Amino acid sequence: MSIGEGNLASDFNVVRKKEERMVYGGVSQQRGRKIEEFNSFIDGMELVETSIVGKRFTWVHIGGNDMSKIDRILMLGPFGRGECKKD
Repeated sequence: MSIGEGNLASDFNVVRKKEERMVYGGVSQQRGRKIEEFNSFIDGMELVETSIVGKRFTWVHIGGNDMSKIDRILMLGPFGRGECKKD
């Protein structure tokens, strides 16, 4: 985990939507409760997720059959809402 001024970057090991985790044969049935808890944490802390350019998934199993988007950068407060202005 990396915490900088106004941001939090980490491998959170949980997805925000079921479509962010693919397993051999289709979309994972990762428990909805974990997804709901993670999204509630993000909302409760007033964090905003920034876009990561590149591949759809940030973790791929060696065989390539399991893939997840678990790496994220979350912005705190006004940094994530675009409210900061340059002088």
